[in-house]
Amino acid sequence: MQQALPVIYCPNLKCRTANREGDRLCKQCGTSLPQRYLWVVGTDSTAYPAGNPLLDRYLFRGPQVVIDTQPGIPLASSFDITDDIQPYLKLFPFRLHLPQVYSLLTVESPTGSVPLVLLEGVPLAPGDFFQTDASEESSFQSIAVAEVFADAWKKSLPLRQVNWLWQMAQLWTPLKQEGVAMSLVNPNLLRVEGPLLRLLSLELDAGKSPSLADLGRFWAKWCLPHLDRWRPRFGDLCDRMMEGQFKTIDPLLDELEAWLKAVRVSHPITMDIATRTDSGPIREHNEDACFPPHGTVTQNLTQGLAIVCDGVGGHAGGEVASAIAISVLTAHLQYMPLEEMTPEGIMLELSTAVGLANDLISQQNDQENRHDRDRMGTTVVMALAKEHDLYLSNLGDSRAYMITEKGCYQLTTDDDIATREVRLGYLPYREALRQPGAGSLIQALGMVPSSMLRPSTLRVLLDSDCLILLCSDGLSDFERVDTLWREDLLPLLSGQSDLAETSKTLIELANRLNGHDNVTIGLVHCHVNRESQAPTTVTAVVDRTSQEKPLPKTQIVHRPPKKSSPASPSKASGKKWRFWPWLLGVSALCGIGGAVAMWVQTQKTGVSSTPTPSVPAPSESLSPTVSGTYWKVQFPPSGTVSSPAPEPKPVLMLSAIASPEAQKLGALKEGMVLKKLEVSPTQTQSQWIQVQVCHSPRPDAPKLKGNLVSPSPDPDLPTKAPTKVLSLKSGDRGFIQDDARFKAVVVESTDLNERSLEGCAPAEPPAP
Repeated sequence: MQQALPVIYCPNLKCRTANREGDRLCKQCGTSLPQRYLWVVGTDSTAYPAGNPLLDRYLFRGPQVVIDTQPGIPLASSFDITDDIQPYLKLFPFRLHLPQVYSLLTVESPTGSVPLVLLEGVPLAPGDFFQTDASEESSFQSIAVAEVFADAWKKSLPLRQVNWLWQMAQLWTPLKQEGVAMSLVNPNLLRVEGPLLRLLSLELDAGKSPSLADLGRFWAKWCLPHLDRWRPRFGDLCDRMMEGQFKTIDPLLDELEAWLKAVRVSHPITMDIATRTDSGPIREHNEDACFPPHGTVTQNLTQGLAIVCDGVGGHAGGEVASAIAISVLTAHLQYMPLEEMTPEGIMLELSTAVGLANDLISQQNDQENRHDRDRMGTTVVMALAKEHDLYLSNLGDSRAYMITEKGCYQLTTDDDIATREVRLGYLPYREALRQPGAGSLIQALGMVPSSMLRPSTLRVLLDSDCLILLCSDGLSDFERVDTLWREDLLPLLSGQSDLAETSKTLIELANRLNGHDNVTIGLVHCHVNRESQAPTTVTAVVDRTSQEKPLPKTQIVHRPPKKSSPASPSKASGKKWRFWPWLLGVSALCGIGGAVAMWVQTQKTGVSSTPTPSVPAPSESLSPTVSGTYWKVQFPPSGTVSSPAPEPKPVLMLSAIASPEAQKLGALKEGMVLKKLEVSPTQTQSQWIQVQVCHSPRPDAPKLKGNLVSPSPDPDLPTKAPTKVLSLKSGDRGFIQDDARFKAVVVESTDLNERSLEGCAPAEPPAP
């Protein structure tokens, strides 16, 4: 007898209509129906056959797989975060590869109470999902988990095989830090979904001290026997791993990078990009922006950039902030010589570009005297594709998704309170979403100084056709992408729809199903030739041993970034990516935002405030004309977050020495570069030094008190108003007393670049 499909109750508590599993929308009220399939940890696969209920809410759909039939009912919230749960929370940024805790249950058995953990985001075999049709009688099929890594390895191309190895190596360090690295060498837990390596659950190391030798033994057992042309070289790599020659992950990643470079040339890649934005049915104006400009469709690129910004804050402010961000990001990134840069160097430049955009928006806020809720800002998510490498950077809650024939995956992590609670190990994500202010942003462009920003950066390897979706929360709210991707995005991968039509469809769906906000999307359709074009050989490993420069701590980067080193230019065929055609459209967009900003500023000060983004010099080499004494201003630590020290007295620069007419020119700031001009003895016991400001960072912006919250983990921590001091700018000259306070905040430096010396003239200074 054929079993009926499970019933899913509408999550709209005013409706609660029973629907069939697989229905996208409630047949009564049109609300989206989440299909949440969960992996049950704590029971064996034979305890509950498919079709059996679990606690009157869940239904078993296969061995250890249940579906939540009442997704609108709040989950149980009274549980402790135990040692086996904590790693899931701390590793939340890696949920592309790892499941997350959905809920904790307790069931009764003949032997007593049994705790169960329900995990979401598990790798399930999509081929086992039923497909409903017009008939009311649809078959009940048992749902299984995705293919075992070892089985998939035997029939995969070298490009995908090396991609999987690279992902394992990337995950090794964070999993080891949380005490679950042995999960990566458990063949039962290791699964694959197309290009992605994924884990069913996490296994505690339980007193073991895993090393890369364990990983080498796993590779030698499960991977080495099924290689042909690569077998000798891969066998040598496994031998060196098992012998303990790899003390850290970096040399191993360098080996894999060389392999990737060799195998990818046989599988050329091109991409198409489309963008679209709309104000929505409710909002009077559109605070979102995108790059390439709205309505653009380009094809056959080998390198490309897409950006989505969602403006926030203040009348006529969000759209200006978004326009500034687009202008600055494109102006900075167009000068990047991608073929000559390492992956770490590219990710570092993405973070640098975000900081530059933040500085200019903050400067605009300060010039227009914007405070609190009137401060303008914007979120940003951008995708930079360099052939098979996809680089993502985001700040705020605009998202990036990857859609493959196997599933839909959120690539980015929101910068909101809910996510912060999870990453700190306090609450599972679903529970964190129920907390007050869960969706409040803790980061956005233009609200705080760049030194306080922590943009997330991620690199993804593309080895097959896929779709990258960038979107503002006008589309992603209420899990719309998760419910729409099968019917509205998957056809694009199979050639049943085109990019322009799909982008229009997404905007229409967002306006109809959400409709509460502006909506902006960017689509990057990647085409990878899976047929090998020519035999390849592995070249020598590139030795990248230049000095490391750390990225912000919360970035999703698994290696310490290093300065980029020159490499041979890529010779991949296809249309090269060029920014200049798009900058014409961006200029028009920024002209509109600049006109609004100019009007506001003119009404207040009579001075034009149209932003002119500066393009930083890419070179960091020492200037050949550096001579004399230079100082960098570096303030010592001033207490802790929970116990801040009193604000120190500022070190001032005066226009003259010990004179009644002397004026206070300004105070030293963190990051300034000073040049010593002359020492002048005085009647006092101390000396005065004449200095010139070679470089001065842009003014800091105060925190927003409204849509954004402090990035401090303690939301109750009081904030102190900063001391009002004048600002020094590059080129200013004056006198500073050479006392203990001055010596405590400066360090002598010779490691300076041209930008650090921009305000210092080569001519000799005049006498005081």
